[in-house]
Amino acid sequence: MNPKFDPRQNGLVIQGATFKDCQDFWNNTIIPTKRAAMFWVGDLLNFTEDHYGDGWCDLIDAMDIDISNVHKAKRVCRMFPLEERHVPPLGFTHYDAVAKLPKETADDLLMRAVQGNWGRETMREVVKGLTEVLEQPQRPPITLPFERLADTTLDELADLIAGQPLFIKSGRDVVAVLLSHDDYERMK
Repeated sequence: MNPKFDPRQNGLVIQGATFKDCQDFWNNTIIPTKRAAMFWVGDLLNFTEDHYGDGWCDLIDAMDIDISNVHKAKRVCRMFPLEERHVPPLGFTHYDAVAKLPKETADDLLMRAVQGNWGRETMREVVKGLTEVLEQPQRPPITLPFERLADTTLDELADLIAGQPLFIKSGRDVVAVLLSHDDYERMK
């Protein structure tokens, strides 16, 4: 710890610090501590619950933290154990954004966030868009016998595939699948 900075429960005592010292303390102490705090809360409460049962409830009584944030921290840290976290560059809010997705999807988005240097807002927008697609009701696919294909106009095909795949069958085998443009774009 830098001797020019003495963190206390009620504030920070600063003695003889240059502007450069303040920048260094901000970048090397305050920002990492802020980014880590919710992970620390979740890890500590999950450990306490795993080893001491309901004892974790006694800990939160002493904390000045919203109960919904406590449960969020526990859930995120349970879903993403320490060895699976990409910190830095990803902060707690990145993990919170994907925590309600299937684990495989969440892991994929986190890797993309690391590779693409996504901020938390980008992550939230991507998750929101993905969630909207996943929550759309899916209509069952339509099957068209291969023999009928020759008698079907393009307009009729377009009407058939509006929002759902069209399977073209020959006998018992599917020989082609036609998708709407939107479905094709989502699959790319």
